[in-house]
Amino acid sequence: MKEIGGYFGLEQLVSNEYYKDLIPLNNGRNALLYVLKARNIKKLYIPYYLCNSVRDMCSRNCCEFEYYNVDTEFIPIFNKTLADDEYLYVVNYYGQLTNEKILSLKQQFVHIILDNTQVFFQKPLNGIDTIYSCRKFFGVPDGAYLSTNKRLSEELEIDISRERMTHILGCYEGVASDYYSHFQNNDASFKSEPLKYMSKLTHNILGNTYIYRYELI
Repeated sequence: MKEIGGYFGLEQLVSNEYYKDLIPLNNGRNALLYVLKARNIKKLYIPYYLCNSVRDMCSRNCCEFEYYNVDTEFIPIFNKTLADDEYLYVVNYYGQLTNEKILSLKQQFVHIILDNTQVFFQKPLNGIDTIYSCRKFFGVPDGAYLSTNKRLSEELEIDISRERMTHILGCYEGVASDYYSHFQNNDASFKSEPLKYMSKLTHNILGNTYIYRYELI
């Protein structure tokens, strides 16, 4: 039963998420962890030009990793044959990979994971595990979407975001630089945050993302 009286909380906003059919998770690192677990991946090939979060995620979860280079068009320079438990982690830098290029990589290597954290509005392609980060595009403290046809069997908790909102609200009503340390603390907390579903609060805020996209075009 919902509690009544005292004061009002945050209202339920427009419920129309841009990726309402994808798996909503608590952050991008854990979206990758979901795929690692669901597909029982033992080794991941990752590009040199990448933040440490992917490398650290692999190390903490006993997944071997090896680096590869990309060419001037951000295409992987990679000529190995992947085993059943090996995947190529492809980063769509600044949205430079068209759907045609992505499909070509899928046909060539079969086992690929696409990192679309820099390209929120480039929709996923069927049969390609694709990761999106919400806080790189919207005023939310966390959140990620995962497109995959492989489901994880374990039960996941729902994340709670209320303690991570200080820098978001502070930036809205004040100056972003005054709250940068809160942002840094929030970012550091993800290193140890377990795999969970997206919080109700983040879901609520992201309910406006489809409207936001409509206004952009």
